[in-house]
Amino acid sequence: MGKSAEADRAADGRTGAEREELAKKLAAERIQRALQKIERAQNLLNEAAAELCPIVGMVRQWNQISKLGDDCKARWYALRGEILKKSFEVDATALQHAQQGEGGR
Repeated sequence: MGKSAEADRAADGRTGAEREELAKKLAAERIQRALQKIERAQNLLNEAAAELCPIVGMVRQWNQISKLGDDCKARWYALRGEILKKSFEVDATALQHAQQGEGGR
């Protein structure tokens, strides 16, 4: 290992490039989990709206819940579009947690 590589290694033994790669990997995992949770929220809202649909007097509430489900879907697509355009990294705190074996969660 050359002097510059040695100087680049942190206390955790990773080079700057290795830390950057880990930060990108962790960000991708977190984004994927966020997308899954948004999708589950959308599905739950749609199910709740379906429960209210046949109830007389609940049209306004049914419409509001349906709109929330639509908003979730729109946010899912917006987030998905953003992540396709550029790469992301987790912040230093999440990276430190991951390096300590806590998985950054």
